[in-house]
Amino acid sequence: MNDNLKARLATAAVAIPLLVSLIAWGPPWLLTTAALLLTVAALIEYVAMTLPDAGAQRLAGILLGVVLALTVVFSGQSPALEYFGAALVLGFSASLGFYKNIN
Repeated sequence: MNDNLKARLATAAVAIPLLVSLIAWGPPWLLTTAALLLTVAALIEYVAMTLPDAGAQRLAGILLGVVLALTVVFSGQSPALEYFGAALVLGFSASLGFYKNIN
């Protein structure tokens, strides 16, 4: 078993029981906060991988993702939210088209 797999299994051994207990017995606000923090962490990692040399676009991607996540949390389900989310996704996707990798 290589070191990467060992690290992943150790992380899962700790994270899965915490997640199950958070979902089953935690207050809703704690689960929401954890989901938002994980969303931000995932966005940071994603834009670091996809846009390594584009500081402004990285920041824009993170901010748009956080705005979308907060909008989902605070507004619940609505058609307006779906259109807003689609506009954010399209806007971010369009901004990727303007990125020029100069190497």
